[in-house]
Amino acid sequence: MVSIPQNILTDFDFGSVSTLPDGRLLREYTILVSNNDVELFQGITYPAWTYNGRIPGPTIRVTEGDLIRIHLQNGTGHPHSIHFHGIHSAEMDGVPGTPGMIGPGESFTYEFTAEPFGLHLYHCHAAPLPGILPKGYMEHSSSTPRKVGLPSIASWLW
Repeated sequence: MVSIPQNILTDFDFGSVSTLPDGRLLREYTILVSNNDVELFQGITYPAWTYNGRIPGPTIRVTEGDLIRIHLQNGTGHPHSIHFHGIHSAEMDGVPGTPGMIGPGESFTYEFTAEPFGLHLYHCHAAPLPGILPKGYMEHSSSTPRKVGLPSIASWLW
């Protein structure tokens, strides 16, 4: 997928939204890890691992306090995960030794409350990292603060 860099600045994914019994919003996302050739310049491509066919992956936009549910599907021949920067349980950390590290063809669902608001990165944390980092994915999500009076443009980069 070819993306115009300026479009990514406002290309937010708000997920599928529903309301939980406690009144909070549930935001659900599906992310597919796949092998894609990414065009760096006209006629010059690079083999990359992508989230939903793009680099950077989707900007996950939420509000502080929302319940986040992300369904990760691995469409590659290498183990993958999503390691989220922010506050969540160890089971949702996406590092080796946790349930979120999935093999080829497998899937996993991450679930946690979006907190704190801010900019947070997310990325794969499968070993060996030297094999993953050159493949080019470092993604982000954004979270608006729930409290009135705080800046409305605060964002999360996972």
